[in-house]
Amino acid sequence: IQALSPAYAGIVLIAGPAVQAGFSPFAGRLSDRVEARLVATAGMGLCVVGLVMLVVVGAGTPVWYVAAVQCVLGLGFAFFASPNTSTIMGSVERRFLGAAAAAVAVMRSIGMSVSMGITALVFALIIGRREILPADYPAFLLSMRISLVVCAVLCVVGIGASLARGRA
Repeated sequence: IQALSPAYAGIVLIAGPAVQAGFSPFAGRLSDRVEARLVATAGMGLCVVGLVMLVVVGAGTPVWYVAAVQCVLGLGFAFFASPNTSTIMGSVERRFLGAAAAAVAVMRSIGMSVSMGITALVFALIIGRREILPADYPAFLLSMRISLVVCAVLCVVGIGASLARGRA
């Protein structure tokens, strides 16, 4: 909607993964000292905050805001993924580490696929199967907001599951 070049949009969107890469080691060390489920749950909470912050994004939203929200999401992913993976890998016998790592990777892929499926479904229901033109921008933003809210609600369910798993 803001007609950013692909390169500039990519630079803005790389903020999240960069923060995740930077903070994942710290989150892993923290989860060794503090109960991992609490660190992971806090990370999922940050993801909810980031998704809700994206709901207000519109045509006039400053690019710095989108980059800042990407940083919040990256921090949330770091604080969720590292402790969660560490807990999973630490709960299996050494001979099953390969299978556990594969299961973590499969679940991550399933999560990404489900979120993309939700987004595609919402866009198809609201916009339909056509090229998105400037006249469709309000419907595009509505589709984006609905998708973000659905994913935020799923993250809230994830928070409940993370807390319910019990102490390590």
